Amino acid sequence: MKKLVPFIAIGFLIAVISCSTTKAISKQEQSMLNKVIEKVSSMQKIIGFTNEKAQKLQKLEFDYLKQVKSLQKTQLIKEKLQQKMQELNKQRDTKLQSILRRDEYLKYDAIENDRLKKGIIMAD
Repeated sequence: MKKLVPFIAIGFLIAVISCSTTKAISKQEQSMLNKVIEKVSSMQKIIGFTNEKAQKLQKLEFDYLKQVKSLQKTQLIKEKLQQKMQELNKQRDTKLQSILRRDEYLKYDAIENDRLKKGIIMAD
């Protein structure tokens, strides 16, 4: 399974690029995509979720980052921006919970929010 992770990441990258045939992916989006792939691959090694879940998580995380970047470019007042960010976080959290099993979600969330050190739990 460890040997499949790079192939999944490459497959996801190809899928994203294919979906955006009408417009080329920007350098900023490429950078975001690389970070997402790295993050999800790392989480997959630690938590041990399936390749299918990894692909779904990569799409979810990439879409979330694009929405956050888009919000940051708007001219919303601070309170409105915070409200929108909270809504985005809530939507992302709900989607994460629908993709991952409860135990996987708890580990993902704990690692992401630095409540659990990455080296403490490793998937078998």
